[in-house]
Formats: sequence, C-alpha cells, structure tokens
Amino acid sequence: RLLGSIAEIGQQTPIVVVRDVAHFVVIDGYKRLRALARLGQDTVAAVEWALAEEEALLLERILRAGDADSPIEQGWFLRELVARFGLGLEVLARRLDRSKSWVSRRIALVSDLPATVQEHVRAGAIGGHAAMKYLVPLARQRRSLHPPRGRDRAGASDEPADGRAVRGVLRRQRGDARASRPGSDAPLARPRGGAE
Repeated sequence: RLLGSIAEIGQQTPIVVVRDVAHFVVIDGYKRLRALARLGQDTVAAVEWALAEEEALLLERILRAGDADSPIEQGWFLRELVARFGLGLEVLARRLDRSKSWVSRRIALVSDLPATVQEHVRAGAIGGHAAMKYLVPLARQRRSLHPPRGRDRAGASDEPADGRAVRGVLRRQRGDARASRPGSDAPLARPRGGAE
C-alpha cells in the first residue's frame, strides 16, 4: 500500500535521521526508505534531529507510544538499547515512564525464551503477556536444570521449545477445557532414569 501511494503521489512524510560522525542513521522511516529504493528513487526527504542516536530512538518511541508495538517488539528494542548504549533497566524505565519490572519482563521475552517460542509470540499464536507470565519462568527453570548449549546471534537460546508447555499456554489462552484438567500442565523436564 505504501509503495503504491509513493509511486502515485510521491513521498509525503520525511524520514527522521540523526548524524553519526560521517553518516546519517535512520531513526524513523525504514519502510518509506525501502519503498523509495524499490521505485528507483535516489533521493529521500529527511528531517535531521540534533540528538544523539540513543536519545532520538527513545524520543521516537515515546512519540509513537499510541502505535502499540507488541511486547516482543518492545523487548527487541529495549535489549538493543541495553546492548548498544549500555542503558540500565532503571534508566530505561525512567526514560520511558514505565516500571523497571515492565522493562525487565519484555527483555526476558527475547533473552530467555527459545527462538522457536519467540516466533510463536511474534506471530501472535502465543500472547506476549501469557509468554511473560508462564513461559519465561518455565524457560528460566529449564535453563537452571539444563544449562543451554549456546545462544544464537540474537541472544535467543538454541534449545528446542518444549511443545507441551507451549500447547498448555495456547490451550489456556483459548479457554480449552482440557487445560484445566489435572495433569494437563506437564513439567518442562522429564525425570531421568526412572519410570515416568
């Protein structure tokens, strides 16, 4: 839709950039930039904010607070601010007018959950709040019982998701009667060496 609009009437809204020594960093307008590139345009209307990159990213997020990113998208954003700029949880909480717990729970979604479970959350098959409440604690418990083999470049564990735990959360979200049955919430780790 954006591509068609830009092809028909041109770029109406400038992208937002900040200067980083020798080049510009895009803060807002990635989709417009991609659409212009696909249309073969070699110029783009831009507004430069006279802010440091981290300040501009935080301001942009505050300005579009009504657009409601999903909890996992918020987690990716927050984890990036921690990793690239060394911002602590308290600083982020204060700057975004949120609680430290709010920041921590969203970072946990992208730091503690296996990539396969993150994909279910991103796709909407598992609600972000349900994942924070049920799956993050289970993932932490599992990690304490079975240390992870490694982490991928995004920081997500490469351990396989426990299908029973994911199915249990999905059933609870849908209100499936089987979810309330005794024994329907199977433990994450199977007992070793004995009968099940």
